[in-house]
Amino acid sequence: MSDMSRVQLDSAPEMKSISYEKISGLNTLAALVVGSTCGTGTAGPDIHSVYVLENRKLKELPRDDHHGKWNGVDYFKRLEGNKNFEFTVADGLLQEIWYGKWGPDTVTLTFNWNGKKFVLIDAKFKNGSRQK
Repeated sequence: MSDMSRVQLDSAPEMKSISYEKISGLNTLAALVVGSTCGTGTAGPDIHSVYVLENRKLKELPRDDHHGKWNGVDYFKRLEGNKNFEFTVADGLLQEIWYGKWGPDTVTLTFNWNGKKFVLIDAKFKNGSRQK
């Protein structure tokens, strides 16, 4: 379910980034969208979605609901402060680059499109890798 479907808007959301990327397994470009509704205050973006155009309609593509855990490891415990992420694509795979508000560390979660949803296939912690 879309982050946007849970939010009541009094005004248009503020888009932080929209990029169009080729992702392995998809027959069209995907729009990677990160934005904020007016209700987020200092919490950071609350819209993180991947869309494609299917039959002339916008369709959100689902991702694994991982909560920062993969193979029994809670990667988010290593990040300091409020956690948020940005999208990227590497070697045709969708990635979420997670960071904490105060620390320099990042967690990169990598997803593969299986035809129905993005499935988490890898997680890597990088000490001191965030450029502020």
